[in-house]
Amino acid sequence: MLRRQLRSGFLSWKWGVVAVATVLILLLQYRTAFYMPWKLPQPNPNFFNYMLLFSYFGRGSNIYLVVLPFLAAFIGGSIYSDERLSGRLGLIQTRTPHDRIARTSLLSGFILGGCAGITPLMVSLVIAVIHRPHMWFVEGVLNAYNYPLIDSRS
Repeated sequence: MLRRQLRSGFLSWKWGVVAVATVLILLLQYRTAFYMPWKLPQPNPNFFNYMLLFSYFGRGSNIYLVVLPFLAAFIGGSIYSDERLSGRLGLIQTRTPHDRIARTSLLSGFILGGCAGITPLMVSLVIAVIHRPHMWFVEGVLNAYNYPLIDSRS
């Protein structure tokens, strides 16, 4: 039952809404994190400047923290009602105790909500790796190809 709920949750149309929210959050983050040089000082070339929750100037991180519970609840909060609307709940309740149905619905909702909640962070990480593929783990020699992962002032 858990496997079926997870499969139907991952194949739901609601992931399109999560994808659109992810793109909007990341666009806002990059639009506000990398201002024109005459407005804000240019940040050091660092891997974390491209990630949500690590950039100093980006507003996408604040929006992400506000939207995070809504993303998780949008995907994971409707598992039980999806079972009811599809008509499977009546068939399941005749064969399975109610506490097991509630447990599996809560567990699958927790897993799906967690996956929806970390989607913007994972996409942000992939974009950061694409932008800065060559990096050192600690600050060293800066040139055009290597950027520090951890700044000496952090």
